[in-house]
Amino acid sequence: MDRKEFLRTLGLGSAALWATYCLGGCKGEEEPAPNELPADGLILDLNTAQYSSLKNNGSHVTLADYKIVVARTTTGSYVAVTKVCSHEGQVRIEYIPSQNFFECGAHGAQFSTTGQGLNQNGKNGIRVYRTEINQAGDILKIFNS
Repeated sequence: MDRKEFLRTLGLGSAALWATYCLGGCKGEEEPAPNELPADGLILDLNTAQYSSLKNNGSHVTLADYKIVVARTTTGSYVAVTKVCSHEGQVRIEYIPSQNFFECGAHGAQFSTTGQGLNQNGKNGIRVYRTEINQAGDILKIFNS
């Protein structure tokens, strides 16, 4: 192998290595998958300290094990959505009560309370879980569909 061929080979190998490093680094660390919801729904007792804030309009809680944010909207309805953003998969979705929508803190993707994307980064929407509140208004159930 002559010098010219050696340098060409070195250049291609270095470029491939560098591209792998750069492209792999953009993804970030993989998040573990969220736990599956029970088949008969996840029950939140709003009388407990952990979830009592959901009795107030404009409040929200995070269910870290399930990667779900549950909000009581400013109009009083309950909405549960995934915390995983459809834009780049970051687990940064939060409820913004002053705007009555959900937003990803990573890149500003915004989503309505129905999960519809409200801007370019949110164009793919996010998953919304079905919710039911009992007649007494103190037991909230969250379902996969």
